[in-house]
Amino acid sequence: MQKLMKSRMLCCIVIFLAGSIFSVKPLFAQQTIVNLPSADQTKKGHLFVLHETQVRPWEPEGYWRSTNFITYGVTDWLELCTTLYNIDLLGRNKPYTAIGFGYKMAHQLFEEQANEWEIKWTWGQMLTSSLDGLGTGLWTYTHLSTRLPHLHTRLAAGVSMGSRQVFGGQSEAFISGEHINFIGSIEQPITKDFGFVVEWFSGNHEMGDLVPGIIYHNKETELVFILGYKFGNFGGATSNGIIFEIGKTF
Repeated sequence: MQKLMKSRMLCCIVIFLAGSIFSVKPLFAQQTIVNLPSADQTKKGHLFVLHETQVRPWEPEGYWRSTNFITYGVTDWLELCTTLYNIDLLGRNKPYTAIGFGYKMAHQLFEEQANEWEIKWTWGQMLTSSLDGLGTGLWTYTHLSTRLPHLHTRLAAGVSMGSRQVFGGQSEAFISGEHINFIGSIEQPITKDFGFVVEWFSGNHEMGDLVPGIIYHNKETELVFILGYKFGNFGGATSNGIIFEIGKTF
């Protein structure tokens, strides 16, 4: 366990230091970091579409799952979203395939006093309905974020509370306190198109993992590519695997 924790910490430190050395202006906004909703919003009148593949092509516990979501910018601070979670492509389904409908809001704080720090409060909810007979529940999340001047590193920390339709667990409650966990992230631009990202959901649920990755976001085509590797939390419900995402703003 100690070796595993050291390797994860080393990975995060390398990502942060490399980004600090080669940092440039922030990347163009993306709506998620990997799975954790970011402080960036879909612009008013635009759609953002993203496909995610999670794959573990080795045994034991191999898997190949797909998640897809669409967001629409109602205003520059409010977006609506729908997500189809955890489609199992190998027929080894854990019973956590669900469809979700919700919103995300973000508001910049102290814009006049500390604009260069880009302090934001982000919050949102997803109404999740199980396609595996586990009923309907609610995922609520919120985080505060800031961007470090000169380095342009964005740091975020907050809280997530999710029900069993996506997170797993035993509680049948619509608003479940079974999974109340810390969420956090680091976003570090390297060039105008490339950056490093790290996100973490604490806890032993189905979303409980640490994911470092590389993001490519082209301003002209508004295409987003993310390649990451997830480390399941120690004693948690998830297994390590590869994550690939492709998204586009319309």
